[in-house]
Amino acid sequence: MQPMRQYLNDFEIHVRRRLVQRFVCVLTVGGAMAALVPGVALGEADAALQGDMSGCTPAAIASAVPDNTTVTAVRVLDGPQIYCRVDGEITSMAPGPNTINFMVALPVEFNGRYYMINQGGNSGRVPNPPADLLAHGYAIAGTDTGNQDSFPIYNYLSDPAASLDQAWRGTHLTAVTTQQITRSFYGVDDMYRYAVGCSGGGRLGFTVASTHPEDFDGVVSGAPGGGISYPAQARIAQYGRLYPEAWISPSELALVDEAITEAFDGLDGVVDGVIWDPRQISYADVEPVLDFLTDDQLAWVELIMSDLKNPDGSEDYSGAIFPGYPITQTSAWSFWFMGSNPPTEWQITSPNPAAYGFGNAVFRAYFGENFDFVTDFDFSDQNQLDYFMNVHNAFSWHRSTPAELDRFNKAGGKIIIYADTSDHGAGFEEFIHQYEDMWRYYGSWQATQDFARFFLAPGTAHCGGGVGPQDVQSRAFDALVEWVENGIEPDQLITTRPATGRTFLLCAYPDRARYQKNKGAIDDATAWECQREYHPKR
Repeated sequence: MQPMRQYLNDFEIHVRRRLVQRFVCVLTVGGAMAALVPGVALGEADAALQGDMSGCTPAAIASAVPDNTTVTAVRVLDGPQIYCRVDGEITSMAPGPNTINFMVALPVEFNGRYYMINQGGNSGRVPNPPADLLAHGYAIAGTDTGNQDSFPIYNYLSDPAASLDQAWRGTHLTAVTTQQITRSFYGVDDMYRYAVGCSGGGRLGFTVASTHPEDFDGVVSGAPGGGISYPAQARIAQYGRLYPEAWISPSELALVDEAITEAFDGLDGVVDGVIWDPRQISYADVEPVLDFLTDDQLAWVELIMSDLKNPDGSEDYSGAIFPGYPITQTSAWSFWFMGSNPPTEWQITSPNPAAYGFGNAVFRAYFGENFDFVTDFDFSDQNQLDYFMNVHNAFSWHRSTPAELDRFNKAGGKIIIYADTSDHGAGFEEFIHQYEDMWRYYGSWQATQDFARFFLAPGTAHCGGGVGPQDVQSRAFDALVEWVENGIEPDQLITTRPATGRTFLLCAYPDRARYQKNKGAIDDATAWECQREYHPKR
């Protein structure tokens, strides 16, 4: 299939938008209304635009959807360019029934590419189409994945149908329906299909690629946690509730951040305000640096940095259920772990901190609505941990294995994975282990990188924030398009931190970026080179 590119220059966009302003059409399933500006005749350009939207009617759209789908609204809207927005419901069955809400936005100038928004968290709402993607002609789809819960409420986990829909089925069924609508609307058989998301959205990309590799040609998967961070988060929150004297205030965490950066910034060979690889820092290194904290506070820091391991010693990721969290950008610990108020003031209904919200929501869904993870769960009890993981996997939230992802590889798909090294939500070491497991499965980096590339974003917090680059997802998507459509393999990404104008060189793992003093300033990505210095163990 040849690329279907229809880029408009700024002048053409301006002229077309002015013409569109003469024609306003609103269509709903309940009826239709057309309003023309009085005294303005339709010219040829207007007629062409109106013709492009002629399929934007309830009847036309309804004729293009599967039997499990109900179209609830069809509207012609103006944005960066005129587009047809379709809203609807999909009924999932076996298990079911459950309702999956979706939307798809179909711009008048279509570039031949379909873009699925994979939302983070538990989704829980239908997203609106981003203006920049519409401006560039993408057909854009999104879904609430079959639940309307918002953090910290995860009621859907108690419903097998809603849980399966959130895990992957809702995204798959939405892809089937909205791609069918898109093909029918434009009268095309082929188009490039992409899915992009971070955190829960990154996990969705992984699981749908594993379960239905035919749905997408390319996936960007940022911080694709399999939900196994939940017990790690809960263990941290449990400690705070049991030992409130260990609480570290936001102002103290800011001092921790400053002390850690000052002490360890140079570990990567350059002092630039960014600790590129926090794995180089152990708790034994940290303890003397944080001598202004109390012993109780240090004990909580040590717990946060430590791996959550199986008490019986069985190995999972080198003996850990979940690796410890990085000791960088600790100001974010107030949101994630410690709250802006002491643990004695935490509330179940408030996501302050997030770890306490996750603990209550997930453990009550798995163990019963009266279960209190603070007092009722023992992280040293292997039976309780096994039960948690068994229920977790039964809800289809498990981490995709290399063998499962190989289905996407065999279907010709491409995936770009990225992780943020100051991520206190999903962590980042888990994804390193996951990618190295893929390398072990295929037996070489070349075989792995033929369909999957992995990048680490230094100093970036969970899906954004921190002191690192802030446009990793966008640059990864640009690279994915070139890879899927033109065969250009993404060996590196040039990313930016807009607040400072600094650019970062991200290298495809296992390569690492190294500063070359003779090539320019530290804050210029062109002064850095990708080097192969790391070889994981078989």
